[in-house]
Amino acid sequence: MQMLLPFLAAAALGSSEYPVQFGVHIIDSWDGTRLMANSYVPVNTTGRLPLVIFINSWGAPSEEYIAPVNRFAKQGYVGLEYEARGFYGSGGQIGTAGPDDVQDVQAVITWALKKWPQADPNNIALGGISYGAGLSLLGAGADTRVKTVIAMSGWKNLVDALWWQTAPSLVWSDILLEIGKTTGRVPPILYEMLYNLMHYTNVSYTIDWANQRSPDKYLAELNNRKVPIFISNNMEDNLFHANFQLDFFEQLQGPKRLFMNQGTHAEAELSGLIPGDDNNAIWDAADAWLDHFLKGVVNNIQLPPLVRFTLGNKEVVMEHELFDTWPPSSGYEVLAYRLNSRGSEQFGLLDPSSTRTTPDTIAFTNHTEMTCGIPVVSPVLEPVDPIKCKLDDLNPQYEIAFLTEKFTRKTRVCGNIELENLVVTANAERFQVFGYIYTYNHGLLGHKGTLVAHTPAGVWANATAGQPYTFGTLEFRTACVDVKEGHQLALGINLKNLLYKDANSEASLNVTIDYTNGAPLLKVPTVKK
Repeated sequence: MQMLLPFLAAAALGSSEYPVQFGVHIIDSWDGTRLMANSYVPVNTTGRLPLVIFINSWGAPSEEYIAPVNRFAKQGYVGLEYEARGFYGSGGQIGTAGPDDVQDVQAVITWALKKWPQADPNNIALGGISYGAGLSLLGAGADTRVKTVIAMSGWKNLVDALWWQTAPSLVWSDILLEIGKTTGRVPPILYEMLYNLMHYTNVSYTIDWANQRSPDKYLAELNNRKVPIFISNNMEDNLFHANFQLDFFEQLQGPKRLFMNQGTHAEAELSGLIPGDDNNAIWDAADAWLDHFLKGVVNNIQLPPLVRFTLGNKEVVMEHELFDTWPPSSGYEVLAYRLNSRGSEQFGLLDPSSTRTTPDTIAFTNHTEMTCGIPVVSPVLEPVDPIKCKLDDLNPQYEIAFLTEKFTRKTRVCGNIELENLVVTANAERFQVFGYIYTYNHGLLGHKGTLVAHTPAGVWANATAGQPYTFGTLEFRTACVDVKEGHQLALGINLKNLLYKDANSEASLNVTIDYTNGAPLLKVPTVKK
């Protein structure tokens, strides 16, 4: 909350509200496709007013943003929300944030400026959650009229979202497809692309299709114009993974601010959509962001600290870690651990040096202790009911865990954990491995690990059965948690995760981990206290 006080106080100084006129519209887009929209326009105003346009989430109607856009209008913005093509009353087929959708964004801006002469063409913002966030970033990259963006639970690159480290996102692809079929008109190309992703077919064609729908293709343009971008993402989001948004934030060169929250996809932002709920810190900051960049309000929203992590595993207690920027310029340390063989022991070791090098082999099974919980459900509950694993009960045939020494002081892990130089030999050309990070307490009340983060890695090509295969750097989902004094960190590895499509699900599949020639290295970012 201390991050918000200066600009909330500044906002309160100019809190008079305008009456608002509501309207329903059908917008003829660039190709004649009709787009359904709602407007919220302040009346009894004088002079130019900034224009704010919000775009619907995947499967949500245009009324999704009725509360925040109405609030913006009361504060002196021309507010508009619209349904992207292919959903509900809007015409056409779902474009999946493709070129047609981007041209729609531009057509809506042009229509709004013509509809409301008081709308200021020099002060235009795009915003949205999820699908709307991605389209807002794409629209800002394509249209120089866009001055700033509010992107909540969006994506950087669609390949990374649906094919993270070549592990197809099975559960979320199915969810998106079913929502699309229920609320809109799914084109044949989307079925084709998802099939290709799940079966490693027409790879280059599918990646090209996804890259067209990726905001990072406009990174140079956004940086050249120094577009101010406000980002909010959630660390348990297994659709648009927070680690990629953290990387995206680092690459942006214009004014920027990042909220990295606990919760699953869009969870932390949703309460701000409820009429009468004015207690969402993310939306409060978004309000201040627009006030500063579109109205010129001096509220310090553009000043450090620019990055806020919400601490995990705190149950109902909210605590935050603040950074001036990302990556931090000081007060930050990366702990490095070599993976040491389990051998005949229960656990392998995570140690600064490599001393145990006997290879370890694990086999495939559909039933393992290490998981990401119940897909979709567990991440929603994770901030108050963390995902646990009985590490002492692991079946050594199918999974392996490595432990650090007990921490001698409380240590805050914050950022993207990485695993480098993982070398394995599989007995098949196609296979997959999954990594899990836990905090672990071997105490009297039980020996459970609490899930911190995970990483998938699928191998569909370029491997030879019986020959070593070296992974590139494997990045884990963003995390921010405390490892208590006397507790340990654990790395788990297995060959099955329900969130992802298996490259190989044969019962005969096995993978051997190699610890020679430079043992695998786990890099854990921590905050110095």
